[in-house]
Amino acid sequence: MNEFYNQPAVNWAKQNLSKPVGIKLRFSSRWGKIFANLLIFSVPLTFFIIGIVLKLKGGVDPVSSNGALACGFVLLIPTGTIAAIGVYMQKKFAKSLDTDGVKTSFGRKFNWENFIALTTSRK
Repeated sequence: MNEFYNQPAVNWAKQNLSKPVGIKLRFSSRWGKIFANLLIFSVPLTFFIIGIVLKLKGGVDPVSSNGALACGFVLLIPTGTIAAIGVYMQKKFAKSLDTDGVKTSFGRKFNWENFIALTTSRK
């Protein structure tokens, strides 16, 4: 048998993973994704609601409603980026573990022998 740098991790997987173990991500259901996106976009949404209410109410200063709407649009940039990164990274998460390695959501297979980061500490 070949000796790998992370041979303890390979041995552990072969002893403890008799059948593939599926990994269920949090917030991976439809309602979970809706809830997570509502949390992420709640601040810009609040600014939009304030701006619309001020516009409809005909506030004392029309600049305040424009400012609230502008803040909402500006806050969409970081929150949209965070949401896009979340969608992109969720596809790359592990889908299952088995005795040979890890299988990702796209069907890509990573062998235990190649996981150096499991047994080493990076400094």
